[in-house]
Amino acid sequence: MKILFIGTGHMGSAILEQYANKNKDNEIFILNRNLENSKLLAEKNNVRYLTDLTEIKNIKFDIFIIGVRPIDCAKLFESLDEIDISNSLIISMVNALSIESILNSFKNSLNLSVIRMIPNMNAIIGKSLTSYTTFGDNKTLLNCGLEILKSFGKVFEITEDKYPSFVTLTGTSPAYIFEFLKAFEQFGLENNYDHKFLKELIAEQIISTVENWKNNDKETEMLIKEICVPNGSTIAGYNVLLKEKFLETVMKCLNASKEKC
Repeated sequence: MKILFIGTGHMGSAILEQYANKNKDNEIFILNRNLENSKLLAEKNNVRYLTDLTEIKNIKFDIFIIGVRPIDCAKLFESLDEIDISNSLIISMVNALSIESILNSFKNSLNLSVIRMIPNMNAIIGKSLTSYTTFGDNKTLLNCGLEILKSFGKVFEITEDKYPSFVTLTGTSPAYIFEFLKAFEQFGLENNYDHKFLKELIAEQIISTVENWKNNDKETEMLIKEICVPNGSTIAGYNVLLKEKFLETVMKCLNASKEKC
């Protein structure tokens, strides 16, 4: 199959790199507004690049992976429809763009299949948590599309009404988690820890704590109470979080993200 990535910014290039490293059978092309960027990515990932959208007329692409800004989608879809991409699969990672909106953008192109998906930046290490929803009857194309998604992490099929909350929990949350980690990092640096050692220390502690939480049947509140013994150092710090309304702040953060998705 022939696959075209349209728009390879931070997310698109992360997905491209993971898939290109695992791909054996399909031909991969990329198209960006910045030709030099396309050339560099093509060379790095051993794929081909297009210089202009009109080149699509000469190549029958089976799959289009859309990674452009939402504001650019209408014009892009109009151009693709003029070319006629009937019987192909569109994989869209454009936030807040429904399958219905995608299909309504095409008048001439018939029998389209669609995978709406939202990855996160952990795709860069092959560990994205990617939500997806499918439309269409072409099982061959859809299965190929899902294999692309699986190449950069785990996939979760959801209904479209779940996207705002799912994207908040998986797509936007790395930024909030990094901010949380930054506090530990800053504390360690202020206490004269070597930065490389500090990152390893924090990472191991976070990972082991999450593993404990994941595999534990106890309620989260009970796990907290078991650590926060009276008059101890843990409860001293935890009381600051309560006083500063840490939980409420995080909930406000998540709800603000959900409203924007």
